[in-house]
Amino acid sequence: MAKVSKFELLSGEKKFTAVKLTVENAVFMLLSEDEESLGTLAVAIPQKGGMLGPSISSVLLGNRESMLTRMLAERLAHLTGKMSLVSLFARTVYGMEAAKLYAKLFDGVMKAEERSL
Repeated sequence: MAKVSKFELLSGEKKFTAVKLTVENAVFMLLSEDEESLGTLAVAIPQKGGMLGPSISSVLLGNRESMLTRMLAERLAHLTGKMSLVSLFARTVYGMEAAKLYAKLFDGVMKAEERSL
């Protein structure tokens, strides 16, 4: 059964939203500034049993904040042990500011209560 979690964060006058959809074999996370929107999209597959190194990952779509998006996809795959897709839509924040905000958003939705669909 699919489960959904949502978390919102206010920074100044800006609203940031995270939505996480968990299904049996994968996790999709949508991180957005303002309204929920599709942004740079990365996929990661976790390492399995005894293999060393980070998750296998790639950016599928977009280029804005692509390294951050890929890093978050790898982190999600590592934490859940599932194939992970992360979309990051940033309208006005970039670089270190974006990394700090989206890391907080990621952590917030990971701790948020899941509800079944």
